Amino acid sequence: MNDVHFVSPTGSLSSIYEEKAKLEKCTNSTYFIKFHDPPRLTKFVRRLHTMLTQERSKGVVEWRRGVLVLYSMDKFTNELLPKYFNNTRNFKTFRRQLNYYGFVHVRSHATSGSKSTALWANQNL
Repeated sequence: MNDVHFVSPTGSLSSIYEEKAKLEKCTNSTYFIKFHDPPRLTKFVRRLHTMLTQERSKGVVEWRRGVLVLYSMDKFTNELLPKYFNNTRNFKTFRRQLNYYGFVHVRSHATSGSKSTALWANQNL
């Protein structure tokens, strides 16, 4: 829901609010200011952020300057996908979501044992 405020012409708003506010003159001495809601993030973006924040130190997934690093594809697919992405049951669906949001697969390579590492980059982040 939008917030609505009334201020006098001599009143001031912080620069943050000035950017978001739309001033409409109501009378000679009062301005009508309507604050707009910030854009909403999709479930996928919110869940990706939550996962990266909570799983940061566990060695399965990491975020580094616009690059999503998956250290263990098996653990990621079997443990983190079901935990954070209810509707994304397999990695192929998760990969499609990454592509939709501008991520590009940079490389994958096998490491010791059955572990494999994958890098996904997004130059806009």
